[in-house]
Amino acid sequence: MTLCFRDGRAAILAATLALLPVTVVAGDDGDWQQWSEAFWSQNLGSGFDAAMRFESRWEEDASRWAYYEVEPMVNWRYSPRWDFSLGYERDERLVPLEEIAHVPNIAATVKIPRQPWQFPPVLDWRLSNRMRMEFIVPEDPQMDWQPLYRNRTDWEAKWRWGSKEIVPFAFEEWFLNFDRGEITQNRFGVGIGVPIVPHAMARLYWMRLDEKRGDRWEWHPVVGVQLQFQF
Repeated sequence: MTLCFRDGRAAILAATLALLPVTVVAGDDGDWQQWSEAFWSQNLGSGFDAAMRFESRWEEDASRWAYYEVEPMVNWRYSPRWDFSLGYERDERLVPLEEIAHVPNIAATVKIPRQPWQFPPVLDWRLSNRMRMEFIVPEDPQMDWQPLYRNRTDWEAKWRWGSKEIVPFAFEEWFLNFDRGEITQNRFGVGIGVPIVPHAMARLYWMRLDEKRGDRWEWHPVVGVQLQFQF
């Protein structure tokens, strides 16, 4: 069966439904954090990309390196509106306890291609929604594995003044833990990207991270930096 849209209405509906969870919940204040990410992608031809992602996190008011993850993946651009990916993520928490988890995952992304807005400065925007299923397998044999569903909606634009370009963006992602039968995390962020050299972009963002711990919610302000390389 071929998956396609005759127009953007179904894609808009999918993205709207993805935003139904409340992005801001009442919760206790937590420490602020700093996240850093490097992402590299190489076009292999025939619609396939090989990619590698590394992310590290400083927690406890950005005073301690607490966590990192490494994820190689393969992406397939099936059509202008659909991408599919297969990946493996290795997570390691350093504090307060040392924990390692292996996270195989599969994802599908529906996209609305860039649309021009006809007023200056020129602004092209794109909307996408990623549906990702992952299986968290702790290295500790006494801990059970957990199925987790993640749904992320991204909006970004290209804003140009003559030869200069900036990329404002926003995102929202919620996590559904099947073992607990409830949403256990939500991320909402806004930021801006700036091309630095050909094939490379630096992105800076602020994010509100809400996490459910036991029967209560805790939220963290996060400042993030991303470096993206695409060839």
